[in-house]
Amino acid sequence: NHPQLIRFKNQKNPVLFLDTFLNQVYLESKHRGYNFNLEKIGTKHTREQIPVTQGQLSYEMEHLLGKLQQREPEKYQQTKKMLNEDKFPIPNPVFMIIPGNIELWEKVKH
Repeated sequence: NHPQLIRFKNQKNPVLFLDTFLNQVYLESKHRGYNFNLEKIGTKHTREQIPVTQGQLSYEMEHLLGKLQQREPEKYQQTKKMLNEDKFPIPNPVFMIIPGNIELWEKVKH
């Protein structure tokens, strides 16, 4: 019931979009040398994208940076270097960046 899953639940075929998303996570994990169980992910993919607002991505990045700054200062510095001028990294290919603010479903922490 995580709020961010609303992105997927709002699609005609949520499982297809989740599988597409997780396959990209798998590819990135392999690139980084992590272990990721691919057997738990479906094999079908879509080229369709889910719109995600710039404001939402920025909020999520700031939230992550705050956690990293407290828990892993070295990872915090590495992550800051990877950010583009909009203050967020390139998103998972299942997402298409669109203009906009933080999503209404987000539980904003002040």
